[in-house]
Amino acid sequence: MVNIIDKNQYNLIINKNDYSLDVFNDNEWQIEISSKDDNVYHVKGEKLFSLSKNVLFCPSGTYDFLKDSAIYDVDNLKVKASSQVLKNQVNKCVLLDANKIVFHKLL
Repeated sequence: MVNIIDKNQYNLIINKNDYSLDVFNDNEWQIEISSKDDNVYHVKGEKLFSLSKNVLFCPSGTYDFLKDSAIYDVDNLKVKASSQVLKNQVNKCVLLDANKIVFHKLL
């Protein structure tokens, strides 16, 4: 089964040699440095989109922000956030190679 859109929360285990801490440079990222291994850190967030080995990983709450940014009805679309605000939110997301990180789904 392929889940292209996955709004679940994850704790990633990332090797600093694959992705430096600079990749997650926005304040919204929840980063924790491993006390057991200096080469590893953890990042909490959500998979917004995944296809094959490519994963668009975003800060927690991004999916709900994007979903709630527009109100849909049969005849009308009312946008609640400007395109610049939406762009800024999505620009916080990071494209990752799923083969280089470990995903732990949070409950």
